Amino acid sequence: MTLYNHYSTILFLLFLSFTTITNALTLPPWRGTRQLLSIGPWGILLDAFETSCSSNSQQVLYVDAKGSTTLLPSSSSLPSYSSDTHCRIVAISDTHGKHRSLAIPPCDVLCHCGDILQRYGYIGSCGGGMTALVDFCSWLQNDIPSTTSKIVIGGNHDTLLESLGTNKVKELLQTQGGGALYLHNEAVVVEKLVFYGSPWSPLGTTGNNAFQRNCHAKDEVTLAQKQLATQEAKDKQKEYYNRIDV
Repeated sequence: MTLYNHYSTILFLLFLSFTTITNALTLPPWRGTRQLLSIGPWGILLDAFETSCSSNSQQVLYVDAKGSTTLLPSSSSLPSYSSDTHCRIVAISDTHGKHRSLAIPPCDVLCHCGDILQRYGYIGSCGGGMTALVDFCSWLQNDIPSTTSKIVIGGNHDTLLESLGTNKVKELLQTQGGGALYLHNEAVVVEKLVFYGSPWSPLGTTGNNAFQRNCHAKDEVTLAQKQLATQEAKDKQKEYYNRIDV
C-alpha cells in the first residue's frame, strides 16, 4: 500500500510537471521560463525563497495629497501622519497568497485590489482554494488593526471568489476578515471617501480568467455611474477632500 502511494505521488507530480511545461511552452518566449518556475508543483517553494530574499526591501510608491509621487525603499520610510488631520490609504494587489510577507504601514484604509490567491488555478488548486482564502481572512482580522477599514475586490486569479458568489464572499470577509468590505461592481463610502470596486479584466489566454468579460473597461464604469453619481457621495467627498493623504 505504501509503495502504491509512493508511485501515485510520483505519477501525480510527473503529470503536474508535464502540464506545467506544456502551458509554459504556449507562453511568449520571454515569459516561458519564469512562468515554468512559478507555476509548477515547486512554485510554493520558489515563492517562499523569493519572499525570504526580498521581504526587507519592499518598495512603496508614496502619493501625497497633491498627486506628487515618490518611490520609497520600504513602508518604514513613509512620512508620519495623524488620522485627526489626514486619511492614509494603502493599496496593495497581486499578493497571490504571500500577504503575510507584507509590511503594512499604519493607515486608515487598506485596499486589496485583486489577485488574493495564487497563480494558475487550473493546475490543481495551487493555493487558490478555501484554505488560502480563509488564511487571507485571518490575516486581515488578526494582523491588520481593527481601526483600519478594509476593502477587497477580486481579480482574475481569484476563481474561488467568483464561484462562491458575491454574497458568500461578503459574509466571509465580514465575519472572518475583520469586517472587510467586498466590492463587486459597486461603490461604498468609507472615511467620507467614495471607493468603487470591480473585479473586471479583459479576456486573457491563461487559466486565470475569473471575472473576465469581453468588453471595454468603460462599460464597467457605466454600470456603476448611478451608484457613484449621488449627491450624498459628492457632498461627503468634497467635505473630506482637503484631508486626503494617500
